[in-house]
Amino acid sequence: MDNEKEQRQKAKLFNFGKKASKKAVKTANNTRKYIVSKIAKKLGLSVGLVSFLSFILIIIIAGVVFALLSQNQDEDLESGIELSAEVESYTPIIRMYAEQFDILEYVPLIKAIMQVESAGQGTDPMQSSECPFNDRYPQKPNSIEEAGYSIQVGIEYLAYCLKEAKATGINDTPAIKLTAQGYNYGNGYISWALNNYGGYTKENALEFSQMKQQELGWNGYGDPEYVPKVFKYLPNNSTGIPHQDIVNIALGEVGNDYSKYGLASDWCGAFVSWCARQSNISETEIKTYYSVWQGIQWFDSQGRFKESSYRGGNYIPNVGDIIFINWNGLLGYYDGNHTGLVTRVENGKVYTVEGNTNGYGSIFWQNSVVSEQSYSLNSKVITGYGIYN
Repeated sequence: MDNEKEQRQKAKLFNFGKKASKKAVKTANNTRKYIVSKIAKKLGLSVGLVSFLSFILIIIIAGVVFALLSQNQDEDLESGIELSAEVESYTPIIRMYAEQFDILEYVPLIKAIMQVESAGQGTDPMQSSECPFNDRYPQKPNSIEEAGYSIQVGIEYLAYCLKEAKATGINDTPAIKLTAQGYNYGNGYISWALNNYGGYTKENALEFSQMKQQELGWNGYGDPEYVPKVFKYLPNNSTGIPHQDIVNIALGEVGNDYSKYGLASDWCGAFVSWCARQSNISETEIKTYYSVWQGIQWFDSQGRFKESSYRGGNYIPNVGDIIFINWNGLLGYYDGNHTGLVTRVENGKVYTVEGNTNGYGSIFWQNSVVSEQSYSLNSKVITGYGIYN
């Protein structure tokens, strides 16, 4: 009975909407005719010609608007929502398996998927029981009884999906969307979407779900809204911590060597510059630099270089600032031989993530990696900081 009442109400609203639409169209058409007659009189042209040209212009504008809306239909994704403490507690094991399957850069994506799947709860936090890589437990929902094994299987499968989606990095948004939906539906979706549509869209995610429901005779198949849900937990500046995005990307590189950052030796500056480009920070905000002293000089030329406390400054660094270091503790203004990114400041210490390090740095770049470090805020090795506009 309630349903019948609801349907009548919907019908009334629909009819009201139709009447309002007709009235709006009539008003708009009368307005257009008035404007056309005025323009025709002003230009000395016939009303018919001006009317025809106005229709052509409207069609062109409508086409451009439609194209822009179509292009951006998947881009308005909320992001930056905080992960649960349970998900964060799995960070060490997530990083371990991400490194094992060569997707350390995608740690933020792994965490976001875990958050959506389980919020870090239960013995199968990655909900990977039905995954083809699960060979220890039955491949049926929630069969895995070891959280560590669930994470191992889930990350191995995500690595496979990333490869199928041809992802080039954590900021390859189209491939990340395709991968995430593939994790939910199974990698068969990835090849289907690529072959039929060239990638993920919200519409084809729904189409695939409906197609599979019909094919399998099920009441539902996966979650067509999976991608927006995952993207809510991917980091960006809406976290409330400016420049947390570049830090998250840099932290996702911990343990990696020099090979992907565009410079073979003395690659600490190359690493910072690579992280800036990956997080879509412009050259006007962080200019690509390889020479440390040139990096200092550039920030100083922009009025954005702050000397350390040891050198007489009073600036307290923020998340994402660029730190410049001189291992010799020299006091020359542009002295510096190392650089990295500030991850946080706590209890009089500045914590960083840096490329080309091995303990406290290494002259043998072949053996160096990305690592996390920390220093006293008044350490003599800190030259200063490059900051943002």
